[in-house]
Amino acid sequence: MNILISSDSFKSVASSEIVNDIIGDEIKKLQPDSEIVRVSVADGGEGTSKALSISGGYEIHHLNTVDPLRRDINLSYYVNETQKTVILDSADTIGYQLLKSFERKPIITSSEGLGRALSIVFDRHEEMDVICALGGTATIDGGKDAMSALGFEFRDFEGNYLSRGGGSLPGLSSLSYPESFDYLASRKVKILHDVLNPLMGKSGAAEIFGPQKGARTGEIEFFSLGLKNLARIVSMTTGVDFVDKPGYGAAGGICILFNGILGWDMYHGAPFILDWLGYDEYLKWADLVITGEGCFDLQSLSGKITGEIIKRAEKAGKKMIIISGRGSEAIHGFPVFNIDPPEEQAPSSLSEFEEKLRNCIRRLSRELWTLRKS
Repeated sequence: MNILISSDSFKSVASSEIVNDIIGDEIKKLQPDSEIVRVSVADGGEGTSKALSISGGYEIHHLNTVDPLRRDINLSYYVNETQKTVILDSADTIGYQLLKSFERKPIITSSEGLGRALSIVFDRHEEMDVICALGGTATIDGGKDAMSALGFEFRDFEGNYLSRGGGSLPGLSSLSYPESFDYLASRKVKILHDVLNPLMGKSGAAEIFGPQKGARTGEIEFFSLGLKNLARIVSMTTGVDFVDKPGYGAAGGICILFNGILGWDMYHGAPFILDWLGYDEYLKWADLVITGEGCFDLQSLSGKITGEIIKRAEKAGKKMIIISGRGSEAIHGFPVFNIDPPEEQAPSSLSEFEEKLRNCIRRLSRELWTLRKS
């Protein structure tokens, strides 16, 4: 049996590559004669730049920037000199996985580090296209601080600069462009968003993703007000009626400024990445597809990489198994195997995760044999 393994990362515990290797290693023990291919995937969140770089010809570069609390960090990114392309992940500089749980406070966490990183990339690689993966950020500042690092000015009603973080957005009164605006807007930048949520509303950036970034229940409405105010200022500044596009809710609202002001092109990360990797060709070869993520649920089918893989596997008529961290049930008739029972704590270390994942693969061995015979 030809088995294609392409799991997403399990956030803050194991990368897509590590998960795929563990699954593949355990299945090879259970079915030694199976042919196994592993394809690392991502959807615009953490691990995207590495997944895209596997296509070949990319070298790792480094730069100094800051994390969501403005502490100095070193960022790795990928450069292909032949294809004139740079790839970087926002999660590697402003991701919530960089913070301890008690540090996740979107009132003050800032996207400044991403703006600094882009500024350096633009200076170092003037003639290159840039792919910037947006997802997994610790911020709800609408990209205000990233744009400030690129020279834009955000002021309140009294003309004072806004403080960093999402907490100052309700007081935003004006947005000023830098002298370098034409240069920045002319850069060929593709921004990959990992979700299709809009900026505002019940499925917006604050309502859906605020809690995982550390926003308390009573703060959600405040952040929604700030993002709504940012949309109003963008409309006033551009003279164009604001349209809340799918994907504007990604990365704490960064796309509204990157796309709405600078005009950088937006791409839904999951299909972009699978097309980049030539995933449909792998599907033609496969008899069985195994994918997974930390928490597989209905939201996974709304723009995430797991949902995109499921959609393509269904279309190709392939058998499938889904591995989830916990609490998930079969969706669309595909069997789902949970690593943890709902009442247990999620693994806190890679060694604990590996042990639980290997046990999970052993539990699904009967399913593998059933699929093999069918």
